[in-house]
Amino acid sequence: MTNHILTFARLDRQNDIAPTQKRDEGAAQEDFEQLSFRFDTETEGPESVIYIVTMDNIHGRKFCDIIIAKKPKIIIDLRQTVRFDLPGTNRDVVFKHFNASNSLYLRNPLPWHELRIRDFILGERKISLRLEHEVAERKQNPVLILAPSAEKAPSLISYIGRSLLSRGEKKFSVIHLNKN
Repeated sequence: MTNHILTFARLDRQNDIAPTQKRDEGAAQEDFEQLSFRFDTETEGPESVIYIVTMDNIHGRKFCDIIIAKKPKIIIDLRQTVRFDLPGTNRDVVFKHFNASNSLYLRNPLPWHELRIRDFILGERKISLRLEHEVAERKQNPVLILAPSAEKAPSLISYIGRSLLSRGEKKFSVIHLNKN
């Protein structure tokens, strides 16, 4: 942890102007006050927060509320087919919410039909370099991941957790927001 020290000079009582000369090593200690503080965030990085939203049974209004409430820095869409014509909203409204929350929307469709559960859990193959980069390397928080269905979420959570742990990440949360 880095300690930072600020030295304050007392104001000249006659004309309330701070002295501009440097502190003399032989100067009396009572002429100066010392304030020290530390930044706890320098050694303990912020917790990585990853939200997963499954898009198969979500209402459009709830999806828009999640975007506004969580304000993700990055939204990664892992679906093969991108559809935002959900009940209660449309594509234009959803992208306006992305813009209002200053979110970066990225498409990264996964070949879900080729993937098995063991690919996510055991790590025998890389699922997505882009997903790993955005979640583990970029350190933009929070990240919102759009998954195609609720059945895919547990495997995805396992994969993200394994990816973060393998890179030495100690503080992270992977939260499935709309599980039923």
